[in-house]
Amino acid sequence: MKRLTFVIGGLAVLPVTVLLHAQGSLTNLTNVQALYASASYEEALAELAKVDTASWNEHVDEYRALCFLALGRTREAEQALEHLVRERPLHSIAGDQYSPRFVSLFETVRRQTVPVVAREVYANARRAYEAGRFDDATGGFRQLAEILSDPTLVEQSPNLADVKELGDGFLKLAEAKRLAAAADPVPSRSSAPAPAVGPVPSTSPAPAPPDPVVVSTTRVFTVADHDVRPPVEIQRRLPLWSPSNGPRPLGEIRGLLEVVTDTEGAIESATLVKSLTPLYDRELLAATKGWKFRPAIKDNEPVKYRWLMEIVLSGR
Repeated sequence: MKRLTFVIGGLAVLPVTVLLHAQGSLTNLTNVQALYASASYEEALAELAKVDTASWNEHVDEYRALCFLALGRTREAEQALEHLVRERPLHSIAGDQYSPRFVSLFETVRRQTVPVVAREVYANARRAYEAGRFDDATGGFRQLAEILSDPTLVEQSPNLADVKELGDGFLKLAEAKRLAAAADPVPSRSSAPAPAVGPVPSTSPAPAPPDPVVVSTTRVFTVADHDVRPPVEIQRRLPLWSPSNGPRPLGEIRGLLEVVTDTEGAIESATLVKSLTPLYDRELLAATKGWKFRPAIKDNEPVKYRWLMEIVLSGR
């Protein structure tokens, strides 16, 4: 069975049979297709406007953009395609099914929109990571990796390679922390054995209540904890950047370091999320052992704190 493609005014029309909920009724996209094929673009747009948000799919925005383009309303066609890409960042349009003009417009909008979507996904995943929601963070960074799986897109967009590298690094950290949390769950109070209850002689005085148990917490706070005052730097000496630890960079090299300070303000752990250079990375991690901060404070008590620190090497 052959698949038929109709071309109207230089724009391809694909036969699509999709039922959509439209304000309580069903809208068949073949009706929209028929209106488009008969050059009834305004009527087709009116039909598409009835589709509710819950029933949206990519064909709705494809036909909306086709109608706008046929009416010469290019900006509105771009907006429809931008919405499509935001909802389906991995969506593609086959060149043999649409006109070159439409394919070119879609690719232009996609190149402009996907980097914005990728940065939004990265920002949301990073906020989840910093808040200790490692399941959400892992899902977000995986979504980012999927969005940026197209090497051509990464090459065409400035700084998108950095976002991909950061996302890949955070994904490894988030997965490790998620697995560690699953392997070492916090015991619940209900799991503690109930104290034995026996008869108490009437002649014996009631036992004194036990002393309160002070449970030390190992919680690590983050920037998501707004009631915590972050650490204050006392000493943070960076290794010198010299030819002995690698070629001098042209411009800037930016790295990202995750550090955890303990209740004394010392560096408890340091992990490179984004590498600078292999040789400098080793010297940087060694240098963190000598860094000193005033510890983070919560309720007038020192606490552990995790945050991200950007390291910049300049070739100037």
